[in-house]
Amino acid sequence: MPKTPEFIANILTRVTKSVEKLSLGWKIYLSLAAILFPVFALTIFVQIQVTSPLLEEEVRQIGTSVCRSLSTDIVASHLLGKHDELEARLIEATWQQPSIVRLDVLTRDGLKMNLLATNVVEDTPFDFSDLVMDDSPHTELKRDNINRGFWEIIYPIKDKAHRRPVAYIHAEVSLQLVHQVVGIFSRIAYLGALIAIGLLIGLLSYYLRRMIANERRLRKAESENVELTHQLHETQRQLFLNEKLAIMGQLTASFAHEIGTPLNSLSGHLQLLREEIREPAATRNAEHSLGRLEVINSQVGRIEGIVKDFLTSTHTPPQQRQLVDISALVQRITKLVAPRVNGIRANVRIDIPEKLEPLRVVPTDLEQVLLNLTNNAIDALESSPNSRELIYEARCIQTGAKKTLELLVRDTGEGIAPDALKQVLKPFFTTKAPGQGTGLGLTISQRLIKRYGGRLELESMLGKGTTIKVSIPYDSA
Repeated sequence: MPKTPEFIANILTRVTKSVEKLSLGWKIYLSLAAILFPVFALTIFVQIQVTSPLLEEEVRQIGTSVCRSLSTDIVASHLLGKHDELEARLIEATWQQPSIVRLDVLTRDGLKMNLLATNVVEDTPFDFSDLVMDDSPHTELKRDNINRGFWEIIYPIKDKAHRRPVAYIHAEVSLQLVHQVVGIFSRIAYLGALIAIGLLIGLLSYYLRRMIANERRLRKAESENVELTHQLHETQRQLFLNEKLAIMGQLTASFAHEIGTPLNSLSGHLQLLREEIREPAATRNAEHSLGRLEVINSQVGRIEGIVKDFLTSTHTPPQQRQLVDISALVQRITKLVAPRVNGIRANVRIDIPEKLEPLRVVPTDLEQVLLNLTNNAIDALESSPNSRELIYEARCIQTGAKKTLELLVRDTGEGIAPDALKQVLKPFFTTKAPGQGTGLGLTISQRLIKRYGGRLELESMLGKGTTIKVSIPYDSA
């Protein structure tokens, strides 16, 4: 037979393993039950311990009251000399109060107590020698194994004339009814506690299931949100690329026209050079041929420069912040859009200080912004009846310790109507004809600038032109 501690330890180990296999919900239910059951049981136990003495005291008061009333009746009706009537009165009193199981009337003869009347019939005479007889009522709580205790009451019967005890009433008031009431109350209380615990666990279970379901929905929503955010970023990246490709498409025709001019020159000079080579050696003009070769070489260099600038604009460098020379960036953009500018016979003016502090940004971001603003300005100049000018200005604004780059792109085009000016920064809004714009250039530019804590502002007047100001803090890095 295993030792008791080892046996208990094995049982606890098995119970622990069984609990670990349960789901989270059942673990919570068991934890609540383990907490609530002892609390309710302790509460009911304390309540019983408080209630039971109060009921016992109430029973004592009832017994004392019956003895007092009986004493008054005995003296008033002179029942001490009437044995049969006295016993009948005792029996009647016990019928009226079932808790009183014994009533005796005793007289004293010196130290000896004589039984005058009783309501019980017993084979063995009751021993009254241990009773405490005094001039005042005496009560004592006694316990036994039969009726769980009783009150023993000794009440003196006093003569009206002498005011001295002439007899005594001995009463035993059972507490069995008290314990029955307490037992019923405890059972009802325990049953109510079980119902309350069941309802509480059921209610908690309902809210727990809802909470778990909400948590699962929240996690699913978060997962979907992450996926949608990823898709949004991918869509934005595609929009940026599409906008840049749209701009490149506008430049392609001008690029082809621009590169066609040196190609035609090359073709003509090569044809003339071929004819000169066919001439006899004696009549050839070497200096003239060398001059044609120089022209051909310069035109080839021009083509290389145009192609290099165009490829640079379509190349995607690493997305890391670098120090960008604003003046050099503007020069590169103006070279890139030179075919379109020349095509509309517009003048370009650059007003940027030579010692302007470089800005730490991702080069392609600022290039994308400047290219978008430049193409919008060229589009506005195409239909302008005014003198066509494209102006770039840049300056460093210092407020206290904070420095901000302000880059302005001006045009002398037709301008933007006030109603349209309020909506130009909204996605897909465009004042251009169908097929000539996506309505994303300014939206993308604004988003790129906000990435550095900057802002984009527009000012425009119909018939006079538009100014777009880009402000980017130098400490945005």
